[in-house]
Amino acid sequence: MELPSISRRPHPYLGRPELFSSGGGGSANGHHRRSPGLRVLQHSPQRLGLRVSPDSSSRTPSSAHTSPSLPSAMAVATTPSNPLRRKLRTGSAALGIVLQIASADSARLAARLGYDWACIDVGEEHYARTPTGGSVMAAMVAAVSASAVCAAVVRVPYGPHWPASVWAAVEAGAHAVIVPGVHDRQHMHAVVAECRRAAAAQSSVDGPSRDVLVIPQIDGPEDIDEVLAADGVDAAIITAMAASSPALADHMLRVAQYRAVPVGADCREAGAARRMIAQGFQMAAVAVDASLLQAAAVDQLRLAQAPL
Repeated sequence: MELPSISRRPHPYLGRPELFSSGGGGSANGHHRRSPGLRVLQHSPQRLGLRVSPDSSSRTPSSAHTSPSLPSAMAVATTPSNPLRRKLRTGSAALGIVLQIASADSARLAARLGYDWACIDVGEEHYARTPTGGSVMAAMVAAVSASAVCAAVVRVPYGPHWPASVWAAVEAGAHAVIVPGVHDRQHMHAVVAECRRAAAAQSSVDGPSRDVLVIPQIDGPEDIDEVLAADGVDAAIITAMAASSPALADHMLRVAQYRAVPVGADCREAGAARRMIAQGFQMAAVAVDASLLQAAAVDQLRLAQAPL
């Protein structure tokens, strides 16, 4: 597939909220280092039934490397400042909420409910209809980050402007970026490199080293092996539709365990999230703010309308 052109200069992308245009779903991919909290299956990929390309079949999770010209994805403190990385390293489940309501006030409330991460879903049409979508995203990231315990995750839109969206998310202070629309290793390498460059550029402005997790979104079984074969991926997540397929979920979990990549699911429902966590997934989106608001409002209305 043809890769979108990537600029190494941050300035043309920054402060341009109009680039947050919606384009649909997608996925991204990568390979990773070992996470202390994640048990790695000690079997060959062939024994696990995985399809591994010739140039990566001899690799083990500990052999991951990054380009010397980019900040190393492994160069983080023993105790990470990033709350989501810190949670994943413990091996315990990181439960999140998807924020579709484009409001900093709503994000501030959600971040204080006890969730480990909140996903600001810029790929949703709500933001595309907002002329100041980029500014709203930045305000929501700041509101979530202010909680100090809930990680601000940004799912960027799928489309040709994804590099600009990544830069804007990192500039806003996102702890992690979910990137859809990536289906092969080469494109995943480009996504990882862009995220690292954005983090390095922002660190040069802010001072402290920026630790931003790169998380590809997986849409189908044909993407998993290619996506997770790339270097530099911090975690991976499958969509709600993909999570509903037991075969796909099991295949992704086996590939992720072999690659030592924490994996999550966009369940959007507590029961499904519990099943995925029990299966071995480390991340799960258990609710959507817009759906919760609608359900609660309808319930209260029906209670008020009930006969006395």
